[in-house]
Amino acid sequence: MKKAWMVALVLGVASAVALATDVMSVNIVGFAKKTVKPGKFYIMGSNFDTLPGNNTLKDIFGTNTLAQSGNLGLCDVVMMWSPSSLTYIAFAQYEGDFYLAKNQTQFNLGIASNPVVYAGEAFWLAVAASTPMKDVTIMGEVRANTNASVPLVTGFQMVSYPFSTEINIQSTAFATSTGAGKSGNLGLADKIMVWDPDAGYQSYALYTDNAWYKAKNQAEFNLGILATNVLKMSEGFWYEAINTHTWAEPNPYLSNL
Repeated sequence: MKKAWMVALVLGVASAVALATDVMSVNIVGFAKKTVKPGKFYIMGSNFDTLPGNNTLKDIFGTNTLAQSGNLGLCDVVMMWSPSSLTYIAFAQYEGDFYLAKNQTQFNLGIASNPVVYAGEAFWLAVAASTPMKDVTIMGEVRANTNASVPLVTGFQMVSYPFSTEINIQSTAFATSTGAGKSGNLGLADKIMVWDPDAGYQSYALYTDNAWYKAKNQAEFNLGILATNVLKMSEGFWYEAINTHTWAEPNPYLSNL
């Protein structure tokens, strides 16, 4: 196979999160770099296959990227949402290793936990207020699969685009996945909620024409404003599914590999 080189650079206004992405393949490690600010929350996702190992939190972040301490208030905290229990599971680092960290009491117990983060999954990163602005890098192997299948349950889940590139929300295959909810009634439509750490959430809903529209509420949905949002590398988002189904996504750059 040929080596493929994809570079994306997004420059935003001062209130936006800066994102620079460099990806290399095939069988070459790729990375997505995100600049994070102290005291802010980010939904981050994995767009890569596993490196040798299991693509655990420690594989992704290494041992010295995130702020760590025996004092949980001084740590960057990773929070993963469990759709089955409707709760978060929190993790923080101490001396390079990850531990359960729902609160200081649990953190003090020293329960080591280093979960795998698969391509298409996402999580919160709560950046410690005491840490300086810094770059956080998500690493892995560029995905060379023909297709990706991401299971979606009825209700809310945190997901990310399952391939190693950014993509416009209208170009995703959510709408053509069997079981996707499409309606002019916001309560019957599948929804995507993208988080901006400075501006908050923007929601989009899936209409019967297979397109996504802005939908913070029914009134906004009724305006018929087409979504133009680009799902960026290392960016996760919430997906609310009306029905349990599988998001089947084709590889958009397969011909370049």
